[in-house]
Amino acid sequence: MRSTIVAGDDLIIDNVTQLNESDISQRFPNGSFALAGATPTSAFDVDITYRSPDMNGNWEGFIVISLESGGSLRLGYDYRLEELPPILSFDTPLNGTRTNQSIPLTLTAHDYGGGFNLSSLKLKTTPPVDWANASFTVETLVDRDGAVTDLADSWRQWNENLSFGSGSHFVESQGELTIEAEEATGSVPALDQSAPEWLDISNGSSSGGICMGTDGDSGWIANSAEDGHRLDYSIDFQTAGRYYVWLRLNAPNSDGNSVHVGLDGIPLTTGTEGIRVISYNTTQWSSSSWGSNQTTQVTFDVNGSSRHVLNLWTAKDGACIDQIFLTDDWTFVPTNASLPSPLYRDLKLRSAWVNLTMPTDNSWRTFEADVTDVANRVNSTTIIVEHDDLSPPLILHGWELLTNLSSPDDIFIQTDPETRLWLNGSEIPVASDGRANLSLMLHPTYWSVGDGDPNDVTTWMWTNLNEFELVALDPAGNWNRLDFSMVYDPWSASNINLAFPQIIVDEYSGTSSDGNWSLDAFAPPDSLNAKEAPLIISLSMIFDTERVCIRMMDEEGIEQESSCTSAASPPWP
Repeated sequence: MRSTIVAGDDLIIDNVTQLNESDISQRFPNGSFALAGATPTSAFDVDITYRSPDMNGNWEGFIVISLESGGSLRLGYDYRLEELPPILSFDTPLNGTRTNQSIPLTLTAHDYGGGFNLSSLKLKTTPPVDWANASFTVETLVDRDGAVTDLADSWRQWNENLSFGSGSHFVESQGELTIEAEEATGSVPALDQSAPEWLDISNGSSSGGICMGTDGDSGWIANSAEDGHRLDYSIDFQTAGRYYVWLRLNAPNSDGNSVHVGLDGIPLTTGTEGIRVISYNTTQWSSSSWGSNQTTQVTFDVNGSSRHVLNLWTAKDGACIDQIFLTDDWTFVPTNASLPSPLYRDLKLRSAWVNLTMPTDNSWRTFEADVTDVANRVNSTTIIVEHDDLSPPLILHGWELLTNLSSPDDIFIQTDPETRLWLNGSEIPVASDGRANLSLMLHPTYWSVGDGDPNDVTTWMWTNLNEFELVALDPAGNWNRLDFSMVYDPWSASNINLAFPQIIVDEYSGTSSDGNWSLDAFAPPDSLNAKEAPLIISLSMIFDTERVCIRMMDEEGIEQESSCTSAASPPWP
């Protein structure tokens, strides 16, 4: 047996394998239906691969098998390609991603049936992305085996202006529009079968090196506009008014020097002459048509924001059009080639990839995408992503450096919800409102001389200070750290240890009838008889004594005077 490909290359016979008797008996235990129940004496496995059709529907083909004994067998096959909804998904990032980085986002659309138009692929964001200043690409594939083309500018036109209709088009802005003639958005065949075809013609004096001309200069002349082949240019007008039509033409002679112009299929020029030039073999602008023995400037009116189609027909073969210029300024006369306006191409696609970088603006953003194919089947998808490069706050409440409690219960941390917290390396729970209570067990702390000056307590240092480290990590990957210390002092100020008193009386002083006086400190049972006020008692407070009160009592033990004083500042920095 041998295989023969009789037409096309969309079907490939990958392998032909002859079955042995054991294979045949296993494959046909009850005989073959095609052989009326008989068991075949020989059989073959034929592996075929065929290309998916370009359009949905029922597709048929056949394989011709030539037998060595002569004759052939024809095996038919059929394939039904369903028009399924387009595939739409965000390849990256995952839904719910929270990040502190600038990460890529890719939206992918595929359709294996009739395809979808570029204008039907929409991506909305909340809050909005500034598409005009965003850096992104829209890679598109028209044919399965074709080249990938970036249509970002065209796609942005529809994605930013959801009210714009589908279809390739130009956009007028501020009463002006320049079109390269070779960028037609459509065409209509001529009524006259002998009319010359439009072609891209190389021309060194044209703006892009190409002009749109006919395939001959035989002297063909249209009796009316519709006789010639038509080029269409779809335009979205934003500005109402009267527009003047200019063509930048190159003509070989008077028999090939004019082009008919129309709007929405209705000619604006008539007879055998359209817009024409009277100088030859040079590129020049013209807006005048010749008819009824007079020259008329070609114009049309636009009533408001709307889409119209500008039409060009061959009037005389040989004319070559470089650019089309529309203006609402009747005084303006173009001299040189103009900067062309972009053509927003609404191609029918097989695949598209929208690639952009996530905005780094510390916010949650919703991306909603939808696509409609040419059979009006719809698919949509949504993801929510957060960018956050701010460290989670760590606000310590209830903290004081000094405490006389070994386990203070009013200290807590306030941070962002969903933040993870570690206290000295051990993770602690965080409530849904971002609050985390701290359970601290303190050991006693001493203000001791250490390497300092025994006579200058400001040079002393803490011994056995309670030190803590808080580390925070939020869902976006941001870290923060807070270090704090606490002094646990369970002892009150005391002079129990007379070698190291904490309150020292330095002197007594005052004023009497004999003038100012002072007296060094003394200890009981010495006494002082102060008859006149004020009496000043000078004290030294060391260690962590903050406040001292003195009460003066008479011999009966009755308090007569009292006064308190506080240290201006603690001895530690």
